[in-house]
Amino acid sequence: MSKPLSFHPEAISEATEARRWYASKRQEAADGFLRELRAGYDAVAESPSIYPYYAKPYRFYKLKRYPYLIVYLESDDAVDILAVAHAKREPGYWMSREVD
Repeated sequence: MSKPLSFHPEAISEATEARRWYASKRQEAADGFLRELRAGYDAVAESPSIYPYYAKPYRFYKLKRYPYLIVYLESDDAVDILAVAHAKREPGYWMSREVD
């Protein structure tokens, strides 16, 4: 059974900004990014404990064709998405974000 997802406001902003950047290059790239991001959200909701740790207790899901990570914390009844982070920029910048 999937767990509900909650999103840190900055994770939403990061995903929006990444989509905008891809759209400025090519709309097809932006559409592909959104498809992969949604598939990642679904995968994390379905099986959050199978993805690797970034640094305990944070886990991540790496998008397949785009250099982004979905960074999250799993609790007993939900998954909190903390960041949609570029895999090559400022590692761990999101670690100070708190779960609501």
